[in-house]
Amino acid sequence: MKGTAFFWGLALAAASLAAVEERAELKAAGVGRALFVQYCASCHGIDAKGGGPTAEALKTQLPDLTSLSMKDGGFDEAGVRTSIDGTRAKAAHGSRDMPVWGKVFESRPQKRGEAWAQTDIWALTEYIKSIQAQK
Repeated sequence: MKGTAFFWGLALAAASLAAVEERAELKAAGVGRALFVQYCASCHGIDAKGGGPTAEALKTQLPDLTSLSMKDGGFDEAGVRTSIDGTRAKAAHGSRDMPVWGKVFESRPQKRGEAWAQTDIWALTEYIKSIQAQK
């Protein structure tokens, strides 16, 4: 009896932790959407499909951010995060047209420092993950 109660206690704790993580991801996606609208939509478009008002002025066609999972065979969370923060530039793109948001976010007056920047980049990544088209 004690073993069964312990098992169910662990199962309940795991389910609770999963629910907390899911709520955190949903909240991050909401924050990420606000950041996306403020910092990204002018190029990527409000729908994230690459047709923002300034997209025509860029040298390369912007990707449809809603189809990254289908194109890449799954959502490359680390790849998206490093593309946003500027630590990874795709060689095929040539020079980097996209701003290095990690540095921009670190220097904002209201939220200074790398920790705040990485939190915002995580939120943007969660938002982009949340808008992936289903197969």
